[in-house]
Amino acid sequence: MKDQEKLTSIDFWVDNKHEHIFSRHDGHGIDEFIRKYIPASKNGSCLEIGSFPGPFLATFGDLGYVLNGVDFHPDNKDKVPAWLNSLNFSTGSFDTQDFFEYNTPERFDVVASFGFIEHFSNYEEIILKHAGLVKKNGYLLITTPNFKGWLQHFLHKTWDRTNLSYHNLQSMQPEKWAALLERSGFQV
Repeated sequence: MKDQEKLTSIDFWVDNKHEHIFSRHDGHGIDEFIRKYIPASKNGSCLEIGSFPGPFLATFGDLGYVLNGVDFHPDNKDKVPAWLNSLNFSTGSFDTQDFFEYNTPERFDVVASFGFIEHFSNYEEIILKHAGLVKKNGYLLITTPNFKGWLQHFLHKTWDRTNLSYHNLQSMQPEKWAALLERSGFQV
């Protein structure tokens, strides 16, 4: 992957501006969405891409999934699974590496990312890499903020241009994700 396709760097995520507290996001809209659409499992596996600090992994843990993650944050390998284990969840592999270097033969019942694809100019390639990690009849869950909407775009452009520059607004079109995934055999 060419560096210019990444809109952020590891320094953006691992600095003093981003204080990471391990906590659940119970009752958050994403938490509620997961509970509504992802079935419980006694032995299923879940992979979060961009898994540090993992608040929604706890929701998948509640549903019975073995939790896995990949993130280039240096604390992903040890601190995220330690936190999840402290909540009595089952954990698998947590890798600290760039997603584009992540290569595993394992396929997962659920693959999820929350606010990940919009940090790349080649977001369609990112979505397809996500899709390639999903087991047959598995689930793929991807979210982004909506800075493309007129109000959020105006607010960010007016008062938060630096943050806006780290986001690919073209990636914030779920209808394009749906078309791409349907062509790849997913039911949306």
